Amino acid sequence: MAHSVDPARVIMLSHVFFRKLFTSFSTRRVAIFACVIAILPLLFFALGSTDLHEVLSTVEAIDAKAPCQSMDDEFTRVWNRRKNTHAQYVRERNAKNSKMNFTSVKIKQAYDYFEPEWNCEDEVRLGSAIVSSGDGPKFVCGKDVLASTEDCVIYSIGSNYDFSFEYAVNRIAPQCEIHTFDGTLNLTKRALPEGLEEKNIHFHNWNIVSDCRSEELAKLNSPSHCVSDSLQKLNHHESTTITWLKIDCEGCEFTVIPKFAESSVKTHQIMIEVHGTDAQKVESLLSSLHNAGMMIFHKERNHWGCNGYSCVEYSLISSSYAQKVLHNFLTS
Repeated sequence: MAHSVDPARVIMLSHVFFRKLFTSFSTRRVAIFACVIAILPLLFFALGSTDLHEVLSTVEAIDAKAPCQSMDDEFTRVWNRRKNTHAQYVRERNAKNSKMNFTSVKIKQAYDYFEPEWNCEDEVRLGSAIVSSGDGPKFVCGKDVLASTEDCVIYSIGSNYDFSFEYAVNRIAPQCEIHTFDGTLNLTKRALPEGLEEKNIHFHNWNIVSDCRSEELAKLNSPSHCVSDSLQKLNHHESTTITWLKIDCEGCEFTVIPKFAESSVKTHQIMIEVHGTDAQKVESLLSSLHNAGMMIFHKERNHWGCNGYSCVEYSLISSSYAQKVLHNFLTS
């Protein structure tokens, strides 16, 4: 009597093998192609047929999630592993830093206690060109995620007439609403570049500061608004998410960034140049960002100035945005 074979059962019994085969490839398309090629001989055997159309019809009839469609499970596995590794690193870093007296740290070591703690799968140096060098471009994570985000809001604090970062953001995500703040520019003496509004870049001729009291604002030499007032003027409130926040304001970061962290507005990514060699201030700033759920994914000393050690660029990402970047990386 001829032995009857259920082709679907043959495929399902091979699920473990093909799942491992699937996850060994870098992209979904390559993995699916490899799985199909590998499974065809089994199907020929199971069907007892050499008719390719019959084989392919059987493939289409089987649930698309078995055996090759296991990306969601793979994402969960990789994400949990990475989060556990990150949590262990942070515990050890915090334990080490808790024993430090940051008031006595040498000036050249002020930034040595906060290193990158997260690896970004889609990290690029964003500047005026695809290959950008010099002082100005910023390391960002997840440009493809930004490109696919409909309601994206970008803040850029500090300009000095350099809009290369804003132009780069508009190049990859033209739908994003970009806001640039700088109250030090005298627009009566030098005009802004033409075409900013066409690129969805909105310039605001005021500095962003931490103190909202009118008597403190009156002491400043340039037009200024505090963080909460700036958010209110732009109608950005608790339902608003600042997708990327770039800040280079020559020292204001120590007081301004904590105010953003305390506000009702969520921030997914921060690119910040930290100035000075006061290790206690650096520790306080970066600890406040950690407490707000931000993770350092890039660190770069500014060797074009600042004596090569007194200014450092940090890039930080929220856990939820890092999750989107990883998922996009695994499934695209």
